[in-house]
Amino acid sequence: MLLVTSNYEGFGRMFIEAASVGCPIITTDVGIARELILDDESSFICPVGNELCITKNIARLIEHESVRRVYALKLEARAGNIVTTDEQSYLDRYKASWEYCL
Repeated sequence: MLLVTSNYEGFGRMFIEAASVGCPIITTDVGIARELILDDESSFICPVGNELCITKNIARLIEHESVRRVYALKLEARAGNIVTTDEQSYLDRYKASWEYCL
């Protein structure tokens, strides 16, 4: 399980890395958490500073192996849709992101 209790994250590369190997995530609402994680469907997003939410969800993942497995599969699939592995797809997305900014 990846536990992120930050008050702020820039992008949150560790979310992508954890998701790509099916590691369930408990995080505060920072970085790309909302874009990657479907709260309560593939991992847990807690408000920044809400220790009760974090501890409740740690216990839930520890106590329920079936929840961990389902979340792992959903995260892997979600990360696969976000991360591109071939060079041309990467370059196309990179170009599109710059064009969007301009």
